[in-house]
Amino acid sequence: LAQAAYRDGEDLQGDAFEHGGSEGFGANPPTSESGEEEEGTERAIAMEYSPDDQDWDQKEMELQSHYERLVGMLVTFLLVGFLLFDMLLLYLMNSSDPQVRSYSYKLISSIIVVFVALGITHLLHEILHEVVSPGPYHTMISDIAFFGVFLFWYMGISIVASRLKHSHEDCEAALGVVLHVAAFVFFEAVGEWQEDVA
Repeated sequence: LAQAAYRDGEDLQGDAFEHGGSEGFGANPPTSESGEEEEGTERAIAMEYSPDDQDWDQKEMELQSHYERLVGMLVTFLLVGFLLFDMLLLYLMNSSDPQVRSYSYKLISSIIVVFVALGITHLLHEILHEVVSPGPYHTMISDIAFFGVFLFWYMGISIVASRLKHSHEDCEAALGVVLHVAAFVFFEAVGEWQEDVA
């Protein structure tokens, strides 16, 4: 029985070596062909880049890191500047001198008016560019539309002044917004016209 089992085992081992494959005793030993192919690919990729290209890549990375540092410094200075400006405004608004407090509030009002007017101007600019579709007369229609919007806000100065003439504070606040919007729209219209002419 032992001899029969031994012979059966020899036969099974021989069959496994004959069939080969990745299982059993017939698994082929790993070759180094794949490793050689990878090394050849890496050498080919390295040969594609000349020393000049490598130097240019290095300079580009250095410039990118330099610009990142500059942006970081700019953001830091802006944040610190805003903080100091806010502290200064709080100090002026709580000053013991009534004139200093009055001009502090006027300064804050002027800042808010300018940013509101800029937001309205940007909104009008986007709406006009969406409404005026591209075409053969796109430039002329766009210029006429911008000057029409400017005339609307320019006439709004007299209307707002006449309607709010009994309230000095409301009239000053509203006129500040309307005046700035009219001026910014005029500058935008002139800028569009200069771009079209150029």
